[in-house]
Amino acid sequence: VEANGQVGDLKSEKSNKKIINSNFFHKNEELSLDLSSFRSQDSPRYNPIVYKSKGSGNKKNVHCKKYSNMDNTRPSSPTLCIEPAQDVEKSMTINENNPKKEKDIEEDLDDNDDTMFDEFLDNATKLRIKSLSSKLLGLNQTLYMVQEECKKLRQEKRDSYLRAQNAESECSSLRKTVISIQQQLSRQQDSNKTLQEQLKQKTTDCQALRKELSSYRSIENDFKSLQSTKESLLNRTKAENASLKEQIFGIKARQKEELNQVLEKSSEANKKSRQLEKQNRNLSLLVKKQEKLLAVITEQRDNIAIAKAAQSLEDKFLNIISPLQSTEK
Repeated sequence: VEANGQVGDLKSEKSNKKIINSNFFHKNEELSLDLSSFRSQDSPRYNPIVYKSKGSGNKKNVHCKKYSNMDNTRPSSPTLCIEPAQDVEKSMTINENNPKKEKDIEEDLDDNDDTMFDEFLDNATKLRIKSLSSKLLGLNQTLYMVQEECKKLRQEKRDSYLRAQNAESECSSLRKTVISIQQQLSRQQDSNKTLQEQLKQKTTDCQALRKELSSYRSIENDFKSLQSTKESLLNRTKAENASLKEQIFGIKARQKEELNQVLEKSSEANKKSRQLEKQNRNLSLLVKKQEKLLAVITEQRDNIAIAKAAQSLEDKFLNIISPLQSTEK
């Protein structure tokens, strides 16, 4: 904003300078016409000295003429001498941007090239011209600085525009990444839901397996209790069998003795028939006892068969449970 204000001030100053320069040349013409009565054109005391602008050899670029005193005496007429064309050249630099005014000024200078005129200026106008030229130099410097600042601002604007484009591209890429991440999150959420459902199914299966395991353990405990009772029964039957075997051996020994006695008595049967009858009775009694013993023996055999069957069942049960126990461990 300050740069724009300075540029506006420079434009206004340039317009003012142009107006001042145009008024300056018109004023010089009027002064040369009004003061023509104070000098004589035939006087040999004054010779015109023409000052030209720097870098120009043509008479078209003459800014002013100055009459010098040939006798080194101050003239009686009130002549005002302007300084060489350096200050005027500074003021004329403004007119470079306006070619129409320059053409008009050059035409006027061409018309008045051969004529001699005096330009009288007061000190106030000189000081004003100097101040305006110094201001013009300062304004040119500020204009140069403002142009540099404008260049910098344009470069910064380009850089900011490029940065904005880069930021927009980054934002678009980030949006794409965010969309892809959101899609991945939705997929992961779906997979998590399926995994949670599978986990629920697995937990229900585990609970069912635990129930089955508890039932198998209860069955195993029952079987162990039955096995312990059967083992106790087997021990009892074994003890009973041992006692029965001892009894049988004793009975056999007795039977042998009795048979020997019977044989001895049979030899004497002819002699003692009554004794034979008694022995027959005893033998019948012994036969009954033997039948009872045979019944007992058959019962013992049945018990032994039952024990063998229980032992086989126990072996089968152990064969069934041993892999289950290994899996539990």
